[in-house]
Amino acid sequence: MASPYRDPSGMRCPRCGGVLVDDSMEYSCAAGCGAWNPHGRIGIPRTAFDKLVDGKVWWTLGTGDGARCPQCHRAMMTYGTLYEYCAAHGAWVDDIQRNNFRAHFAVALDHAREVDEVLAAASDDPRMLADRVVRLEREVADLRARLARLERLLP
Repeated sequence: MASPYRDPSGMRCPRCGGVLVDDSMEYSCAAGCGAWNPHGRIGIPRTAFDKLVDGKVWWTLGTGDGARCPQCHRAMMTYGTLYEYCAAHGAWVDDIQRNNFRAHFAVALDHAREVDEVLAAASDDPRMLADRVVRLEREVADLRARLARLERLLP
């Protein structure tokens, strides 16, 4: 077993076998191969990874190039050239694909960033969160009223 002082995350890079280093959002390969993005760590919901065809999850895109999950060591599925995926644990993104991966999940990543910002602000001022909820409820009521007016105009 590897020393915890040399292998802080206890996980190895699926490309080179090197150490994965925890850098708050992901685990990066010390050699620069890429990054491991465990579920729940980067704000992308697990369901965003599921490819739906006719309402059913479809993961027959291939078993990749032999990359194994750093956590369970099972072979990961491949989604094109964007990432390798373990349904139980997360996604591996090669360094050259990081920008494409982020672009593919831009909406989910932006949402996660917004949630983190609101939580940080709320921890400083809990009343701010309550005020924001009230304001959003008013905006939703206004949008519903506008939608009802538009629906009355339609034949």
